[in-house]
Amino acid sequence: ENEILKSIDDAHSAENTHTLLYIDLYNFSVINDTCGHNAGDELLCQFARMLEKQAEPRDVVARIGNDEFALLLNQRTVEESREVAEQLLWQIKEFSFPWGERRLKVGASIGAKVIDRSTTSEIDVLVAAGTSCATAKESGRNRINFNYRSVEVTKRQSVAEWIPIITEALEEDRFVLYCQPIVPVTESRTSKVRHYEVLVRMVDRQGDIVPPGKFIPVAEHYGLIEDIDRWVLTRIFDHLQHDPDKEQRFAVNLSGNTISDEGLKDFIIDKFQTTGVSPKRLQFEVTETAAIRHFDRAMDFINALKDLGCYFSLDDFGSGLSSLGYLKELPVDYLKIDGSFIRNMELNEVDYSMVSTINHLGHIMGISTIAECVENNSQLSMLQEIGVDYAQGFLIARPMPLEDLP
Repeated sequence: ENEILKSIDDAHSAENTHTLLYIDLYNFSVINDTCGHNAGDELLCQFARMLEKQAEPRDVVARIGNDEFALLLNQRTVEESREVAEQLLWQIKEFSFPWGERRLKVGASIGAKVIDRSTTSEIDVLVAAGTSCATAKESGRNRINFNYRSVEVTKRQSVAEWIPIITEALEEDRFVLYCQPIVPVTESRTSKVRHYEVLVRMVDRQGDIVPPGKFIPVAEHYGLIEDIDRWVLTRIFDHLQHDPDKEQRFAVNLSGNTISDEGLKDFIIDKFQTTGVSPKRLQFEVTETAAIRHFDRAMDFINALKDLGCYFSLDDFGSGLSSLGYLKELPVDYLKIDGSFIRNMELNEVDYSMVSTINHLGHIMGISTIAECVENNSQLSMLQEIGVDYAQGFLIARPMPLEDLP
């Protein structure tokens, strides 16, 4: 931040232009988890050296996150900085990380914030560069975003305004739990519901429900999701402790950040011990991408809680395009077929085939399957035809408040 301040001062006094490149490295966590921390450390060192080769003596290279770097290009025009970013991205795409007998590919997203006479704050520079990088990342891998004054980046900067809103909601206990039934496909209209997914909603100061798409991505990006996940766990344990229906099971979503929290396992075990809740009444959902990204810790977490009797499901399966080799190692009980395949399976043969293939794969491995986002009878009939085990979606029931469960 001190170096950015110097650049801001120079932009005001000498009218020079500077640019901060915000670089998000892909595949670091996968390499770190699968090849070991020594490999991860060596990758970071090699990547830092690559950045230093692009830098001139007046430039600054810094690591600002787990797999995020900054390159401050001093006294460069926008076009000169763009050329540096493009050259850097080309080198990253050509680079393969040697480890043992393997050569592993990496990639990156690069965002930029130009520092000129209009720049006033080093924090604004970091936020703008980070949001510009996020815009590049959403456009696809190995992209650069230099639209530092674009509407999109301005909109993203406003996302930071949600941080105090979420923090206050946590402090004031303004979250509520909703539940959506998960039922056997063959008995979707007749069976008594024994299985629910737990969904968290935030309540604003006016008492209105805030949908998860508004606050969950912000909470994940700014490190607040772990507190939300623990709030959910605390409330569901409290409900189960006083719930007379001992046959109902509740599936709780856990973010990738939360499952990588080393204290979470002990937190949950302590809850079982202090509440007397049966572990068989809880199921934990982790996304395919989160499980792979935090593979070692996910394995430790899953094995420890399955030993107690908990259940696990792999959420959004098929969306992350991760190696199927990982699936053989993850001891999950359910595969939740990503809703994007279910929505289009009536009109798209590829999506129908994907659902059928995932279902077949799960059954071969002794894993039950759950179809998400089931919205009409045609989809339900296709799922019955394929042999999917369970269904969840608006056709079955909309999410309902936890306290309103039958």
